[in-house]
Amino acid sequence: TALQEVLTQDVNDHKGWQAATKQVVDLQGQWKAVGFAGKEHNEVLWGQFREAADVFFERKQVFYDRVKASSKVAKEKKVKLIEEAEALQSSTDWKATSDAMVRLQQAWKAAGPCAPGDEHKLWKRFRTAQDVFFKAKKAQFADRNKEEKANLALKQALLEKIEAFTLSDNRNADLETLKAFSTEWREIGFIPRKSLDSIMERFRTAMDKHYDALSAARSERSVQTYSKRIEKLASGDSRDLRREQSILRDKIGRLQQRITSTEENMERFTGKGAESIREQAQKTIRGYQREIDEIKAKLKLLREAAASDKG
Repeated sequence: TALQEVLTQDVNDHKGWQAATKQVVDLQGQWKAVGFAGKEHNEVLWGQFREAADVFFERKQVFYDRVKASSKVAKEKKVKLIEEAEALQSSTDWKATSDAMVRLQQAWKAAGPCAPGDEHKLWKRFRTAQDVFFKAKKAQFADRNKEEKANLALKQALLEKIEAFTLSDNRNADLETLKAFSTEWREIGFIPRKSLDSIMERFRTAMDKHYDALSAARSERSVQTYSKRIEKLASGDSRDLRREQSILRDKIGRLQQRITSTEENMERFTGKGAESIREQAQKTIRGYQREIDEIKAKLKLLREAAASDKG
């Protein structure tokens, strides 16, 4: 019957129970409107109706008792989440706190609903704490963006100075100037992330060019100075020249081994910071190669001296 269908239907939410309750109340009204069916039949039918209705309302009470209990648990959870959010709202650890606030939002959703009256009040407190933090973060990064743009302009100006710099005959003074460039570069501070790679590459290229030029000049002077040693060796036993050549070849061999070892280690560099480590390794390799080139130039002078000695 319609009554049985209403009283036994599966209801799992507040809206459903409201609709079902209205149907039961309407049926009760219809029952009364129909009138008596005779005393004997009336009492039996009414008893059946009341029994079914009582079961319905008992089920309804069980549902709302469960809702009340779960709402209480949800309220307790959400109060704790609010307290955590309020404790974090003034934090300036932007990354860690942003992550924490997002986790609190997820926990809020998972906590389930409270009673309607509590839900609105609690959500307002929770949302306020979140807004305090994220508005402060937004303002901070707006200021930071301005600062980073200003820093970018400073670094671009410094780059022009570095690129225009020319070496003098005073190696120590040139080294001090290059060190000063590096110090000034570090002190300027952060720049926009999107410009970082191109600016850093330009800086490294300019600085490497100057340092390479200094190394080349140093090597050239070293070779020139070495000529005096060759003259001394040539004036003595001819075996001294051969011994010197052997020593220099051994040095080249050791340097080549270092290059090979460094290249092999470079392949192992992975993860965060690997690119920076590889760049440093490349600089080390270039340094070894410059030493090898310098030694080869000295070997050439030795061979020429040995040939002259034979002549």
